[in-house]
Amino acid sequence: MYEWRKMSQEKREEVLRLRRQSRVPWHSPPHYSEPGVHFYHLTSACYEHAPYIGFLPERMADFESG
Repeated sequence: MYEWRKMSQEKREEVLRLRRQSRVPWHSPPHYSEPGVHFYHLTSACYEHAPYIGFLPERMADFESG
């Protein structure tokens, strides 16, 4: 759900304003921490967010086993 390039300048400014107001990072999902609890959420993106790793089941299996 990468919409930044499709947004108008006004919409981008509104999104950034809301993120600043919510005190979350401007460029990524919010990061939460709780003492003694560790969660990891791994993501990646390629140019234009094309699904290169998961493009074929064989590539996904190689990624999972690596």
